[in-house]
Amino acid sequence: MPYDITTALDNNGFLELKWKADNGASSTGAYFMVERRLDGEASFTLIGGTGTKSFTDAKIPLGTSQAIYKVTPRRGELVGPASNQVVVQFGVNIPGPGGESSGEGGLTLAA
Repeated sequence: MPYDITTALDNNGFLELKWKADNGASSTGAYFMVERRLDGEASFTLIGGTGTKSFTDAKIPLGTSQAIYKVTPRRGELVGPASNQVVVQFGVNIPGPGGESSGEGGLTLAA
């Protein structure tokens, strides 16, 4: 089962997800399915798969305030237990500790 999922925005504003998994090397034939649920959606949607322990979500719709992710391991037709869900909050011009704002209007992760 994938665990310790971390998220960060890369230089292009895309969301990078990274995780740990026991016996998850691509040499064992394992790969990971990444699913996402956006604001107002009732169910998760498969957004991609990877043979590594990371995935970049480059297709977050503009104006999204929250996305929930889960990662599920597979090996052939065998499906392992999904990771815990990870909630990512997005914001625009989130003020800093002193109330200042960057004024750039870009996508940022909320703390």
